[in-house]
Parts: sequence; structure tokens; C-alpha cells
Amino acid sequence: SHGPSCDCKPCERTRERRREDTHLMDINVTQEASIDQLLDKASASVGPAASFPTSADDYTSNRRNMLFPPSISHASLLIIPLLQDSEAGTKIGKTVSDVARDVICHCTVDEPALFFRPFLERATNITECNKCLDLVRILISRVSPLPALCSHFLLNFLLAIVIHHSKHRTDAKAQDIISKALSILWIVVYSCRGVDMKVLKERLKKEYCDTDVLTTSRLTTVKNVVVLLPEGYFLSKVTIPVDSETTFGTIVGEALSRIGQMDDGNFCLVEAKTNSALVATHFVGDHFSRRREHREDLALRLEPLRPSLCAQMERLAFGYKTGEISRVLFASSSMAMSDDRAVRNRSSPKVVEFFHQELSNQKAFPRRAVDSDFDLFYFLQDKTGLFGCDKLHKRVWVRFVSILFDGLPSSFEWGPEASLFLNVLNGAMLLHSDDNALLRHTCATYINASRKFTHLFPLNGYKPILSALLTCYSASRENSLIRISVEYTCRQFYNRHDVGFILQLFSSAAHLMLTSKMPFFVKKKKDQSQVSPLSVFSLMKSLTKVNPEDPLCIGDLIALLQVKGQSGADTVTMSHMSNHHHHHH
Repeated sequence: SHGPSCDCKPCERTRERRREDTHLMDINVTQEASIDQLLDKASASVGPAASFPTSADDYTSNRRNMLFPPSISHASLLIIPLLQDSEAGTKIGKTVSDVARDVICHCTVDEPALFFRPFLERATNITECNKCLDLVRILISRVSPLPALCSHFLLNFLLAIVIHHSKHRTDAKAQDIISKALSILWIVVYSCRGVDMKVLKERLKKEYCDTDVLTTSRLTTVKNVVVLLPEGYFLSKVTIPVDSETTFGTIVGEALSRIGQMDDGNFCLVEAKTNSALVATHFVGDHFSRRREHREDLALRLEPLRPSLCAQMERLAFGYKTGEISRVLFASSSMAMSDDRAVRNRSSPKVVEFFHQELSNQKAFPRRAVDSDFDLFYFLQDKTGLFGCDKLHKRVWVRFVSILFDGLPSSFEWGPEASLFLNVLNGAMLLHSDDNALLRHTCATYINASRKFTHLFPLNGYKPILSALLTCYSASRENSLIRISVEYTCRQFYNRHDVGFILQLFSSAAHLMLTSKMPFFVKKKKDQSQVSPLSVFSLMKSLTKVNPEDPLCIGDLIALLQVKGQSGADTVTMSHMSNHHHHHH
């Protein structure tokens, strides 16, 4: 009584049961419809008559093709956006994003190259590559952790994009693609195991793009710069020698002095090849180290400053900051789980020690970690964007140093390079102590380092730190949060190394204190680096507090590191500390 087109529930259930029992592989799928050029290069010459396998190898290839037809590869561009669809299915019980996630994980476990083949085909086109990077960002934000092969494939894919587009830097869009790829690269590294940084550095160095990916790469510089002067002068161009410490502002002043004119800040340099304005505070070695022609003399034009050039300088400053942020995050993510991701080879250095050694030998460290483009504020109407980017730049560097300190053993033999890493924290403290999150993280890193490396701080390890802390403390009379946080940090130092800390505190304050009669807060801008005696006395008095205030909850960030071999004698009782307080005061 029920026809084939009946919509009643019993018939619908029967049809559903039949569909469930009928497997896809039972359908006769011809080999011609499922050919894959990557799996079988010779299949292009196969005709329709070869529908049945003639050998075991042909059967295996045919079966693999049927399991993974090219249509799945072409559909990857459509499947990934479905990860953002949270609509639930009526009968399946899963959301669209759950189904898409299952399909992607199933396809990328064994054959990620097949699934991401459309990405490879579009990597060289800037417009299409930009869309592919957006899809990769969606993928890594929705699928975590990534399958092992998939994460390594995406790592190689992003590095290939950086290498390819680094050869076409004359196009401003190419630099945007590089920055976008780097902003995704550090997230992908979290899912990668066995990445050898030394091998990666050597391979990137051969492609002249190691400075794009690794912040530890040593910068090279040109020997001479040719400056093309404006018309109307008796010279058309001048050649100026440069070194690793030469800035573009220095070149402007030298070029103007050659023609007998004072540098009044109304001129800037424009790169002749790309017609892009250069920031006066940027170093020549930082800018041209990412060029293949870095050994040749470079031509720069000297032009009067105008609004269009100011906009270009702001864009360039943003590009430098975002690129440096991505490189530091890449290094931090590589070190974060170094115990699990380190190469199981005794001859390969650990990731943490690699970054420590590389940065210790780099001339630009820690200068690049504390550089700021505040001079551009004179020309910009909206300063909040660049100022916020600089804060983020200092935050990621503080996080990098914190992870590096945590990764090194407590018995690590520090040399003079210890002050280099501490100066990264000092620079962040001096520039952005008004940022509560940055202040909290910096103070916690100070305290963690003093507790872990007990052999470094008792003699002279506090001197690089105390100069920055005293300066911030003296210059922040109206900001009680900064002053209380500095007092809490110094109290923790005193708990750990009481006599040694006090002696270093007096030594550090000696060259900063003012002997003349001065108010509690130094108001003159030129005296911001000096410390008033009342500030030092106020800080010393705060050490008598048994339970110092901690409004920023710095104590929650402090990792209580227990070093083997330390006994209870290392802990100082409160009464003993109180006696020492009165004795020192």
C-alpha cells in the first residue's frame, strides 16, 4: 500500500536503514574519476579502459585514490571556513564546525600535503596567498592541537611563503604577507616536535631571510651609503661610511654638514629603490640586513619632510614592531615546551641554551629589545596606536626573558651577559612602568631570577636592576601602585640576600642620588634619571614592613623554585629579618 515516494515514518526509517547499510566503497567508482597526480604521476596516460587493477601495486594506488579523491583537496578551501559555523544539525546532533573539524583531522593525519594542495598552488600569488593565510589562522584557532604531520607541513608552508616573498621586497604587499605569515608561525610551532633551531637558522641563512624569522640572527650592515642631495646644492651626492651603530638620523646630519647646512629636523631619507621613507632612529644594519644586495652601496635620497613621508615612516615603524613581536613570540613558543620538543640528540643544543648563546653574541642585543619610536610622536596626530604597539613589544620581550630564565638550570654559569638579559627587563620597567600588566610580569621575573640563580645575585647581580627600580620609584611619587610594587619587589630581594642586597642598594643609589637640596619628586625633565635622597630613605623604610602590600598580586606569578641542596638555613625567619632591618637602618 505504501508507494516508493511515500513520506510516512515507517518508509522513511526503512530508507534510512538501507542508506546506512550501503557503504560508499560498495559503489563502483572508476579509476578515471579518482585520479590523483601526486600519488600516481603515470595515471595521466591511463585510459577509461583501465578501470580494473592489473597488479597489487595498481590495486593499492587505486584504493588510495578512491579513499582520497582530488575533490577533497579542492574542497579544503570550503571546509575550513565551516569551522566557524556553530549551527547544530537536526538529526546528527553535532554542529557544522564539529563535523568540519572531524573531516579536517581525518584528512590531515596521514596526507596533509593532499589536503593543503590548493594552498601550495596559491602561495606565490599575493592576493590568493593572503586568503590562504586567513584560512590557516581559522584552522589553528579552531583545531588544537594540530596533528603532527599537519603542524610540520604548515610550518614548512609558512616558512616557504616567507622565503619566496622575501625575494620581492620592492612590493609593499609582499612585506605585509611576510608579517602575516610570521604572526601565524609562532602559533603553529606549539604543535611541532623536534624543530632544530640550529639547522633552521642555517637553511634560512642560505635564503637571506634568517633575520625575518629569528630574532637571534646577527645583523650585517653595508659599508657605505650614497645620499642623493636635492637640486640646488653644489654637490649632487655624497658617500657616507656606516657601521653597526649608525642610524639614519646620523646620516642625515652628516649629509647636511657636507653641504654646510644645519640639521633642523625638517629632512628625512627616502630609499631610492622602493621610494619608502626611513625613520631617523632606526639603525642602518637593522633595515638593510634583510637584503640580498647588502654588500653593495645603497642609494638614499635626502628630501624635505612632508605629511606623506610621515605616514610612510609610521607604517614602517609599525612593520618593524609587529615583525619583531612575531619573531620574539616564535622564539618564546619554541622554548616554552623545550623539554618535550627538544631534539633527542646529544650533539644538538637545547632550545633555551641556543637562544641564550645566540643573543649573548649579538651586538644588537639588548638594544633592539628596548628600542622605541617615540621621536615619531612629534609628527603623528594619533599616537595611541604606535604607543600601544610599543607596549606589546616590551611585553613579549619580558615574557621571552622569563621563559629563558625558567628553562636554564639553577646552576647555570652566568657571565657578563647576565646584565644584557636583565637590561631587557630594566628597559621595559623604565619605559612602561605605568602598564600594570607589564609591571607585574617584570617584577615577578626579577624575583624569580633572584630566587633561582642564588650564586649570581649576592655579590653584584642586583646592581643592574636597582638602578631602574630606584629611578622608577623616585619618578612615580603620584603613582602609588608603582611605588608599592617596587617596595614589594625590594622586600623579596631583602628576604633572599639581606646584607648583600643592602650593600648593592647603597652602591647603586650612590651615583643616582642628588646631594643638593631637592624636593621629594624631581620635576626637571633632565633630572629624571636622578634619585632624591628622600626616595631612597622611603624605600629603605618600607623594608621594615613584615607583610608588604601586593596590590598587583605579584606573588601569584612567582614560581617557588626549590633548588636541590638547599637546606632550611636558606630561609630567614621574620624575627631575624626584623633585627637586620633595625641594624641596617
